[in-house]
Amino acid sequence: MKRKVLICLLALIALTGCATISRDVASTVKPQKIKGEFVSVEEAKMAAVSHQNINIESVSFTKAQLSNDNQNTYDIEFVTHDACYNYLIDASNNEVLSFNIQSTTNNRITETKATEIALAHAKVKASDATFVKKELEYEDGIEVYELEFHSASKKYDYKVNSKTGEILSYGHDSHENCDCIFGELHHGTNSNKDDKQTTNVKPTTKITKAQAKEIALKHAKVKATAISKYEIELDYDNGKAVYEIEFKVGKKEYEYEIDATSGKIISHDVSHDEGHHNNHH
Repeated sequence: MKRKVLICLLALIALTGCATISRDVASTVKPQKIKGEFVSVEEAKMAAVSHQNINIESVSFTKAQLSNDNQNTYDIEFVTHDACYNYLIDASNNEVLSFNIQSTTNNRITETKATEIALAHAKVKASDATFVKKELEYEDGIEVYELEFHSASKKYDYKVNSKTGEILSYGHDSHENCDCIFGELHHGTNSNKDDKQTTNVKPTTKITKAQAKEIALKHAKVKATAISKYEIELDYDNGKAVYEIEFKVGKKEYEYEIDATSGKIISHDVSHDEGHHNNHH
């Protein structure tokens, strides 16, 4: 009888020990999520951005993928104009597991410095340059200053690394040369003998591009700082030198033709997003 009781006790201990081991193993094994049941990478990106109450349109993502260390976690990285954000998002429920924020303003060159670098490279004096664009952008995860400016005869485009000051790309267009060629072609096709004789004669200009811009902005009652887009070209119309100016303020687009000799406004047009036009000649 005692022997049977002893056997039963040993059996009970053995069963209890197995149950304990089973629970311990189960607690250390993380269930694997079927890939098709993960939240999408777009949802993970939105969860990270929303966590900072930032508009997703104002950020640039430098990484958005399943983590190499844990395939149940999304690794999300994005940058704004003043910081770099790193997030780990649970791929099964879209919860934020961890995040890190690093300010980028401390090691960034100033906009003024980037401007100086571009002007020095272009060999243009600051007093001779009119800037139409100064913006911070991200390209392939690199923060750059995008700069556009005009001199008396050329339009320049520069991209400057905001951390190192390195010029990543640049270009310029010589509008004066193009205008001269078009003018000659225009006169050359005219059948009038007198016009043919003046094919290579370039009409004189007394008004500078800066003055023409000032005339147009004053007429439109617009400040230069309010312009989001600006273009000016010298063209020749029936032997007359004319400045063609286009600029945008808010949702309005302005077009002007100004006599390059007298400064008189030949025509102007205001276009609205609604498609309405006000033409004046």
